[in-house]
Amino acid sequence: MFGARNAATHLAILTKTDLARAIRSLVVVVEAVMPLLNETSQEFWGPSLHPHAQVLQQQVVDQRALLFEEARSVALVRLSKLQIAGDEAFQAMTDVLDAEGASDELEGDFARVVRRCPVCDRGGWLSGYVERGDLQHEPEDDYTAEAFWVERVMQVESFHCEICGLDLRRELLPVAGLPLSLDLEPDFDPPELLEDMEDYWAQQELDRIRGK
Repeated sequence: MFGARNAATHLAILTKTDLARAIRSLVVVVEAVMPLLNETSQEFWGPSLHPHAQVLQQQVVDQRALLFEEARSVALVRLSKLQIAGDEAFQAMTDVLDAEGASDELEGDFARVVRRCPVCDRGGWLSGYVERGDLQHEPEDDYTAEAFWVERVMQVESFHCEICGLDLRRELLPVAGLPLSLDLEPDFDPPELLEDMEDYWAQQELDRIRGK
């Protein structure tokens, strides 16, 4: 009885739009993890629910496409206003704001990488956080020196173009043909190596104290 009461209370504070949005999000998440579970969408949903799940997933795709077109339209309007000033003034401005040719920025767990804008075809910035892998080691041999490194992957959170003003959050990036993740250059001077060495010498000192 109490369970039914609580469920009814929770449903009462949800609008139909909220509930539909939550169900669509659930379908997208489930579809995304299916490959990891080695299970097909048809197997998970069953013959009766699978067609409905496909419809809901398509609604999400259509909604994202619509949101991208809205962002694209705003950027095109801004671009046309900037071009009113004339070719010379517009070129001078783009020379300053165009990120094309700029170096990628990597500071701690944050990264910015240049990518061509899908609206104005000039350089914009992908921004996101950096995931680090495990410490890798290649021993010295007759041809190469000993090496330590850590692989790095950027999980992209947004895109911004300084020229046309296009702003895209993560869920709209695939619609615009932009990546959700990028392989960065490995870190060949990883702090993990120093941490491992400190742990090693700390353990050596502890063993010495214990008389091992």
